[in-house]
Amino acid sequence: MERFADVEATIEAGGDPLTFLPFRPVTDGGLVPLDPLAAIASGSAPGVDVLVGYNADEWKLFALMDASPIDDETLVRRLDMVSGNGAALADAYRTMGGDAPAKDLLNNAFTDLLFRRPAAKLLHAQTSHGATYAYRFSWQSPSMGGMLGAAHAMELPFVFDLAHMPGIEVLVGPDAPQVLADSVHGAWVAFATEGTPSLPGGPQWERWTHDAYNAIDLDEHCRPILDAHDTVDAAWEA
Repeated sequence: MERFADVEATIEAGGDPLTFLPFRPVTDGGLVPLDPLAAIASGSAPGVDVLVGYNADEWKLFALMDASPIDDETLVRRLDMVSGNGAALADAYRTMGGDAPAKDLLNNAFTDLLFRRPAAKLLHAQTSHGATYAYRFSWQSPSMGGMLGAAHAMELPFVFDLAHMPGIEVLVGPDAPQVLADSVHGAWVAFATEGTPSLPGGPQWERWTHDAYNAIDLDEHCRPILDAHDTVDAAWEA
C-alpha cells in the first residue's frame, strides 16, 4: 500500500497531465546536471553567437484551441493561475493595451510568459560570452480573417523563403510579401555564414546587450527597436 501511496503522491505532485506541456526536461543532476540558463550565464557556451527572437502574437495560434469567452474576470483568473499576481499583471497589460479586448491582453501576456521573456533570459545569459542578436517578428498574416496575426511559427515560411510554396497560403495568405522573405531569409543566411545577421538594404542589426535591448522588428519595413517591457516585466517579477 505504501508503494501505491508513493505513486499517487508522485502523480499529484506532477499536476494535471492534460494541461499545457505537462512533460518537460528537468534538472536532475544527471542527464541535465545544471539549470541550462544558469550554466549558460556562467560561461558554458563561450564564443557561441546567437540570434534569438519571438513573434508578436505567438499565443494566438494556441488560442484557436480555446473557444471560451475571455472577459476581464477570466483574464485576471488565468494570469493568477500562472503567476499568483493576476490582478497586477492584468493592470499592467491594460495600461499598455488601452481599450484592447481582454482576449488580446491574454494573448500578449502568454506570448510574453512563454516566448518573449524566455528569449530575453537567454540573451541575458549569453551576452557576456558571445554576440547576441534579437528580433521580433511582427508581420500580420491576413489568413483566417486576420485571426493569426504574427502567430507562432509564422516566421518560418519567410526564414526558408517558402512563403509562396503551394499550401503555405493557409498560414500566410495568398499575397505574402516577398520583400519580407528576402529580408528574413537573407538575415538568417548571413548569420549562418558570416556570424552577423544583416538585412539587404535595411538598417544595421545592432547587438543586444545588458545596457541596450537592441532588436530588429521584422515586418514589410524592417526597423530597429529597443525591445524593453519594463512595466509588465516588473509585474511578472513581482
